[in-house]
Amino acid sequence: MSDGIRFITHQGKPNLVVDLSNCSATQADEIWPHGAPFVTARPKGSVLILGDFTGAKLDKKAFTTLKEATVF
Repeated sequence: MSDGIRFITHQGKPNLVVDLSNCSATQADEIWPHGAPFVTARPKGSVLILGDFTGAKLDKKAFTTLKEATVF
């Protein structure tokens, strides 16, 4: 798993944590898509995704990548 992506369990349910704090747009664009395979491997609607964007510098391309990845 990418350094910025990990699972935690809260109240017995899986939560995918995507830490993009202090990332540049390029870093966010590289990290975020790595989470999709972990979500799609589980039943639909069974995973909550938590994203930390504190201090992140995002551009239009990074936002497009985020929108595409959250569809999963």
